Amino acid sequence: MLERIEHHWDERGFGLWAPEHIEDAQLIGFVGLAHHRWYDWAPYRCYSCFSRQRHGTARCDQERIPADALEQALVQEALVALDDGSIFEEAARRALEEWNEVHPENERELRGIEKRIEQRRKAIDRYLRAFEAGRLSEETCGYRIREIEKELARLEAEGGALEAERDLAPSSPSASLLEDIRGRVAEAVAASEPEQVKELLAAVVSRIVVESRASIQPYFVAPAVRTLEPSRRRTGIEPAWELSPPLRF
Repeated sequence: MLERIEHHWDERGFGLWAPEHIEDAQLIGFVGLAHHRWYDWAPYRCYSCFSRQRHGTARCDQERIPADALEQALVQEALVALDDGSIFEEAARRALEEWNEVHPENERELRGIEKRIEQRRKAIDRYLRAFEAGRLSEETCGYRIREIEKELARLEAEGGALEAERDLAPSSPSASLLEDIRGRVAEAVAASEPEQVKELLAAVVSRIVVESRASIQPYFVAPAVRTLEPSRRRTGIEPAWELSPPLRF
């Protein structure tokens, strides 16, 4: 950087000074004038509270978090979690408990419908046997069977709806699924494809709570069993500024 500053002075006749601390002569920053295209390094990316970005430190005094360091730490945590797998099993277990609390009668209703369907099919068989034995007229037998078939169609539709609802219940992700996600994340990291990395991490990371640089907590969810969360006011972490395309977690 000092070489670039010196080159700027030689080329334009003005530039930046490098102030030093009076006690230990340590470099403490830069002051002065510089042409707006004198630099050629990559922009500094960071994450900042939305309130601070919009309204300044008067609304939020949280410090900015370096984006590269945060993203690298999150990737490492996700890879470790994917290697272990237990955290996703626990996430699936909790999601299933929440689902059962919302749908407490699903299994009981489905078992009841299945029992009634079995009873109606047995009734049809009895009517047919009675008709074959000559104990029931064709007209009466046909009427009763048509009525039962209507009821069967209704019960089967109700049962199908309950089964479809049950199929939405969370289940533990397979080891092969976690291994596949981990491999794809590692490949994307090695290929320096940040957007793909974030798309893959979105499958296993629910949210990130940042209290400070020393306290950053990612929350993981089991793939394909993400539970809905109540909407929140937009005060999360997002890029404060950057010259490259937006990168958001």
